[in-house]
Amino acid sequence: MTTERLLADWDRITASAPRPATAPRPVGRRETGTLARLAGGMAMVAILVAGITWILPRDGGRPAGGPVVSPSGVAEACLVTRPNGAHTDAWPASENDHGQGGLFTVLWPDGTVLVPPDGVDPDGVLWMKFVYQREGPAVGPMRIGGRRIGGAPGDPLDTLRATIPDGYGESGVQAVSLGFPRAGCWQVTAMAGDASLGFVTRVRPTHPDDLVGQPAPAIVGVGLNGATVTVQPGQGRPTIVDFSASWCPPCAEEQLGLRRLTATLDQAGVDLVTVLVRGRPDDDARFAVDHAIGGTIVRDADGAVLDTYAGAGLPMSVLVDADGTIHRFIAGALTAGELAAHLAEIVPTGPDPS
Repeated sequence: MTTERLLADWDRITASAPRPATAPRPVGRRETGTLARLAGGMAMVAILVAGITWILPRDGGRPAGGPVVSPSGVAEACLVTRPNGAHTDAWPASENDHGQGGLFTVLWPDGTVLVPPDGVDPDGVLWMKFVYQREGPAVGPMRIGGRRIGGAPGDPLDTLRATIPDGYGESGVQAVSLGFPRAGCWQVTAMAGDASLGFVTRVRPTHPDDLVGQPAPAIVGVGLNGATVTVQPGQGRPTIVDFSASWCPPCAEEQLGLRRLTATLDQAGVDLVTVLVRGRPDDDARFAVDHAIGGTIVRDADGAVLDTYAGAGLPMSVLVDADGTIHRFIAGALTAGELAAHLAEIVPTGPDPS
């Protein structure tokens, strides 16, 4: 397809498209073969490269008492790649254009890929479509690899998956489907011929409410002793997953309420998992002791677990049914009475907050 045809499709579609345009939708592994056969996919390319926008997190409610975001310097943030502005004539110019040596793509605004529910596999892999333009030395089959920054080398959960269909002939445009086994900070590198193009991006689900009714993701982090900890919420018992942090004042406030419930949670058949986000080891250990945190404690040093649960602020509580299904997200600090009332939704007889 020629550049003129591509631009004509762009003009035709954007004339009737609502503004602002939405971010590109995810593509499952089974769909990529169809994409390779559809010439109409070129029209989708125009929308993808010129209409990618940041989807702002929806209001989590509870404006009083939180949630709050992590202060800078508490833990290393995901240093996402900023677009370098390298532009290809194959599609309309965008401030998010990024390219090098004959390979071009479009990066998400603010460096974050937001994956809606229908882009998340039952096994938790987050899939999203990316579009590349190949020119000059970028010839032959395309290869794409990547890893989660901070992950374990060779671990399948920290290794990018890629489904790469045949290209689009002389146009040089190629859509691929990339699968991120878990949320977090990812490095992605595409190669074709003598050309290569890399970037770093943050990947996460769109919003906590979109995960309600879905299986709760596994929680993988380290304990206060430095050992790896893996927790699968809802293994036959309702579970509270409490996202907190040693640097978060509303979190300290909420721990007072949780402390009042700790003694009765086990009696009510409820597990408590506290995830301490982006804190220093010594600070997290002191926070756990000062607030007498019970149950299982998992340190989420890089915020990857919070990303997996689509959290945007702290504190945040997640109620998980006994069958492992996410029942509710609650943003902001809760009192013991408020938390007990919410627990009544998943426990036949809720714990007594008195």
